[in-house]
Amino acid sequence: MINTIQLLASLAFLRSLATALPVKREVVTRWHTAPTHTNTDVYSTTTRIHVAPTVAYVVDGDVTYTTTLVPPDVDPTAEPSTSTMYGAAPTSTAQAPTGTVGSTSNSASWSSPVFSSSSQVTSSSSQWSSPSPATSNEWSSVSTQWPSPVSASSSIQGTSSPTSSSQEWTTTLSPSSSSDSWSSTSASSTIWTSSSSSFTPSSSSSSGSGTGGLVSVPTAVSYTPYNDDSTCKSSDQVNDDLQKIQSKGIYRIRVYGADCGAFENILPAASRLGLKVNQGLWIDQSGVNSIDSAVQSLIQYGTQNGWDVFDFITVGNEAINSGFCSVGDLISKIQSVKAQLNNAGYQGSVITSEPPVSFENNPELCTESGIDFVGVNPHSFFDFGIGAADAGEFVKGQVQLAQNACGNMKIFVTETGYPSNGYIIGQEEPSEENQRIAINSILEEMNDDVTILSFFDDKWKNPGPYGIEQWFGIERQLD
Repeated sequence: MINTIQLLASLAFLRSLATALPVKREVVTRWHTAPTHTNTDVYSTTTRIHVAPTVAYVVDGDVTYTTTLVPPDVDPTAEPSTSTMYGAAPTSTAQAPTGTVGSTSNSASWSSPVFSSSSQVTSSSSQWSSPSPATSNEWSSVSTQWPSPVSASSSIQGTSSPTSSSQEWTTTLSPSSSSDSWSSTSASSTIWTSSSSSFTPSSSSSSGSGTGGLVSVPTAVSYTPYNDDSTCKSSDQVNDDLQKIQSKGIYRIRVYGADCGAFENILPAASRLGLKVNQGLWIDQSGVNSIDSAVQSLIQYGTQNGWDVFDFITVGNEAINSGFCSVGDLISKIQSVKAQLNNAGYQGSVITSEPPVSFENNPELCTESGIDFVGVNPHSFFDFGIGAADAGEFVKGQVQLAQNACGNMKIFVTETGYPSNGYIIGQEEPSEENQRIAINSILEEMNDDVTILSFFDDKWKNPGPYGIEQWFGIERQLD
């Protein structure tokens, strides 16, 4: 009995001692007798390189319009594809052929940085590929280029609306010609997002028939004597061009400068054909003195051949709007040129031409320069918020703005028009059909008394940030 008590006491003492000492204790809750098995998850990854399209900003008062310019040969319906592999065998072995993009999702959002709309767009190429074609898709684009706008028979179509504090633009794109092929294996929608614009593919499209259909002809059209490669046209080419213009019932032309044989080729041909010329003196980025030699050539022509061929003389075209000179310098130059012409026997009108906003912001250009009337260049396309059908109403409204700034002075539209091709911006959808609609709207609202830019397409020009500068010609609309 004593031994039992002693044994229990000893055990209790040892337990208290063990609890007090820092001895590592391990508690075995169960024995694992199953064989060892290792689970290995294999993941495949891909590197995606996104070439962001140009984003254009247009500031109109307190509202900023933003839209993304999708190049004509870039596939806006392409979606990124993600192939994640679990286990030893791949869950997808699909591989998209070159020029198409495989997709395992119905929609994808791509974020792009913002580029300046004035930057020069250059060609680029991109390739997206994964290390292992056995477990992932290979994406390939042979050459992703951002060139000049698509040809007259093929253009990108869509719609959009402005983004500001109270408005949002949603843009849809679709090819307007069967010659364009856009493909993706399983894309139902793709959203490209930049700061505030998106593009959604659309199966619908519209394109002009190119069969003409103007309700009337404008008072005047602009004409430039350049070949598509920017070389000067010959005397015979100029004569043929002016004969085509005259054959459409148009008897007044606008010429922007004195280069490329204007005095040697254009004026003599116009005189023979009975055309009147709004002769321009082009002020370039070097300032108002850049026209001095042209003024002397003009005076020489007039004194030798007479002044009858001239409709009026335009000193500078959008020189203020382009930042080529100050308002004060332009006013002084207009006064100087007018005095020299009058001294040489010219008794006609002398003007300058600017967008209406230049006269709104600088009313002294109307009242102090000595111009005989006001020349304005309103273009509805750059409003972005209206469609082709409202072009005439827009032009008429812009004329009224200039009238408000310049009082009782006569206002004449020295340049307006609408492109038949280029990028879709906001509600503006360049096409031959929309060009017809817009030009008819302008002619009806303005009683034909406008100068349309231009009779021929100007392929020699830089396409510009919206891809439209080459496509203002209305020759096809008059066929």
